[in-house]
Amino acid sequence: FGSGPTQAGSAAQWRAILSDRIRSQMSPDEGSIAAALMVGDRGAIPDEVNQVMRDTNLTHILSISGLHMALFTG
Repeated sequence: FGSGPTQAGSAAQWRAILSDRIRSQMSPDEGSIAAALMVGDRGAIPDEVNQVMRDTNLTHILSISGLHMALFTG
């Protein structure tokens, strides 16, 4: 990842870097969901996609997956 943050307090910076990289490799909707699943960053998911996830009762998967992946990678 090049010359990224190196201090222990920079976990949020690393998460943002990984999230940006994931989203840059996919379409906006797919990338935002992948970033949520892999690093728990749900901020880029469009409102329409969030609503569909709520309507289909799948929103909890993003929360649980993001948390578990963050704990695993941490």
